[in-house]
Amino acid sequence: MSALFFYVSSSFYDLYEFTTAFVRCGYNVERSLCYLKHKKRLQLFRYYCRQYWINKCKEIYRYRRQKQVQKFSEQKSYINLRKIMQRSSIDFDDSDMIEEGFECTDSFGMDDGEGNFETFPELDFENIDVHSLDECTSVLSDGKEELVYYNPRLIRLREGVSLTVNGVTKPYCERFSINLVIENSSRDIALHINPRLPQGYIVRNSKVHGIWGDEEKASPLPFNLKRDRKFSIQILFTEVCYMISVNGYHFCKFPHRLPYRDVGTLEVKGDIDDIRVERMEVRNYPDRLPQTKPAVIKLGLPLKSIYQGNFDEGDGDTIKVPRQWRRISMPTRVTLALIRDKSEESEIPLPFYGILPKGGFTLGRVLKIEGRIKLLPHSFYVNLQSGCDVWPHPTVAFHLNPRFAKQHGGIVGRTTLVRNAWMEGSWGLEDRSDIDTEFRPGKAFSMCIVSTQASFQIYLNHRFITEFKYRVGPHVIDTVYIQGDIKLWDVMLANELSFEAIKPARKIAFANTHPSERKYDRRVIG
Repeated sequence: MSALFFYVSSSFYDLYEFTTAFVRCGYNVERSLCYLKHKKRLQLFRYYCRQYWINKCKEIYRYRRQKQVQKFSEQKSYINLRKIMQRSSIDFDDSDMIEEGFECTDSFGMDDGEGNFETFPELDFENIDVHSLDECTSVLSDGKEELVYYNPRLIRLREGVSLTVNGVTKPYCERFSINLVIENSSRDIALHINPRLPQGYIVRNSKVHGIWGDEEKASPLPFNLKRDRKFSIQILFTEVCYMISVNGYHFCKFPHRLPYRDVGTLEVKGDIDDIRVERMEVRNYPDRLPQTKPAVIKLGLPLKSIYQGNFDEGDGDTIKVPRQWRRISMPTRVTLALIRDKSEESEIPLPFYGILPKGGFTLGRVLKIEGRIKLLPHSFYVNLQSGCDVWPHPTVAFHLNPRFAKQHGGIVGRTTLVRNAWMEGSWGLEDRSDIDTEFRPGKAFSMCIVSTQASFQIYLNHRFITEFKYRVGPHVIDTVYIQGDIKLWDVMLANELSFEAIKPARKIAFANTHPSERKYDRRVIG
């Protein structure tokens, strides 16, 4: 049945081709048949030209990949394209005499009616040495990189011991590795750290009885190692895992696969120089560099966007939020317009640590965070916590974690707002809300976290979305930690100001007045 269908379809197509040629050739049957004949030959000509181009590209690609040929052969052989095409019944002497043939071949640049053609040089690959991949061993797995540091006297390892490797990557650095080795019969590797600069990630692994385990590559922190730059990698030993920081920021954890107390040797290999290793016993982690010190969040008045905000020109419905926070519920037309005007130069790098001023996050204070969601977000989170250390784990009074669900086709759907707190050595039960928020990929946002009598209240684009009842008193909060798939523009702490209720009829008049002429009830709460 399929063959019959194909035959019928081909017949209809041939009939269509003949009809078109018949009309084009002035209803002359003989001329139409001649036209179709040469059209077919010219289609073959196009096919062979394309095949030649594809083969040439493949040869050049293979040539560059192998990196073995240093120069082309001085004697160039030539491909006689005319002979190849004549084997497929393309006769240049015949086709060049046909007017239609000249019209078609002119489009390919063949405007010589005497059958002359340009010869194409063919690359000579006789001198290429072909090697099988089986003959090559992995630089990562077998450790054939240049050994630049070796210390076989790692003793008395215990929780709290920190090893910091400082150095400089070479201008041509592709990768380097840091190995914690157990000196047994199989020379096991308890921890293998392998930054790969071209790929932009850091591999973590272990080797047991000569067999490599599963690689770990993921990390919430962006890769920030570059060629010809200084670097600092810190390894902290804990009872549960190794904790690894890069350039002063905690990068990842690596659970123990072998007893860390059996480690006796530190090896550093690869394209790096000026290696210095420091061993310390620390009380907190990570050891921050000067450029990674936490920022100081200033206590000030709300941003201009709050003072210059317009009210919705709706039907006069009352906004159902507590009166003392009504300033936060103001609409966002002007606020978001100001956010869109922010340049990329004002972006705050992540992860962000901010130290709150004296008094912390007490009653009536508002933490305002402005930024933009990345185009392909997974999640981001904001921690209001005590201290800026990663180890020991700080007390987290409020953990806000918007998560973006992926639908079919990779489309970002509804947002899940996860709230939690870390206290007494563990996370509590999560509060989850699957709600439709204004967190959208690529969209700017302005989020406020308000400290009230009994809970943290969250406002997105000045509209109340959810709250989190206190599990830990807000008086312990002195640090803000922000990480995830956002572009961060501004973080600010303010004493929220309330104002007298404005009747619906006065909304437009109020919005049309200059900010300096507006009268607010500037009562500081808390």
